[in-house]
Amino acid sequence: MPDFEKLAAWRHAHRLALSAYGLSKLLPPEERFALADQIRRSAASVPANIAEGYSRCSDTEFSYFIRVALGSAAELQSLALLARDLGYVEHDRLAGFWPQAAQTIRMIRGLHRRVQEDIEVHR
Repeated sequence: MPDFEKLAAWRHAHRLALSAYGLSKLLPPEERFALADQIRRSAASVPANIAEGYSRCSDTEFSYFIRVALGSAAELQSLALLARDLGYVEHDRLAGFWPQAAQTIRMIRGLHRRVQEDIEVHR
C-alpha cells in the first residue's frame, strides 16, 4: 500500500472521484468527449495531486499540490452544477454527491492547515 493511501483526505478524494465517474456516465453521448471528460479529469486530479504532493518529500511542495487538489475539487463541483443546470443530471441524483464533495473539501483543507503548521514550525 502506498503511504498516501493512509491519508484520510486522499481516501475521501478517491471515493469522490469514483462517485464523479459514476455521475459522468449519466451524461448523454454527445457530452462524452466534453463535459463528461472534464468531470472525470477534474475528479481524478483531486486524489492524484494529493498523492503527488505527499510523495515530494517537501512540506512546501505538498502544500502547493494540496491547493491544486482543492482547485480541482471546486472545478468538479462547478461541473456537476453545470450538468444539473443543463438538465443532464437530476437534482436528486446529486443529493449524495454534494455532501460527499463538501466533506472531501473539508478534509483537504484540514490537511492543508496541518501541512502549513508544519511549515511554520520548521521556519
